[in-house]
Amino acid sequence: MITEKLTDEICNVLGYYTDDLREEIKKITVLIYAAGFDEGRGCHAKRKRVTQLTKDGKIIRVWNSITMAETALGKRSGAITSVLNGKCKTCAGYKWILTDK
Repeated sequence: MITEKLTDEICNVLGYYTDDLREEIKKITVLIYAAGFDEGRGCHAKRKRVTQLTKDGKIIRVWNSITMAETALGKRSGAITSVLNGKCKTCAGYKWILTDK
């Protein structure tokens, strides 16, 4: 995956890294690509905006992609999608809905 390659390259440029630093660099690269760029091909065609809601339905934030929200909240890939598909009621204590562009 491109984020692994980029993480390795950044660590090589730094000349050192700890496991904690490597994890932080990896999170940053995932957020960069989730924001709309993938392996030099430009914007994600499949990116889906998602709205984070409180349990009583108040809007907290609109995220540019599901991946970006999951990464920022430290959740596994697919956790928010499980809510969107009706398999779970919440993720990270929030409700989630797809948002029109």
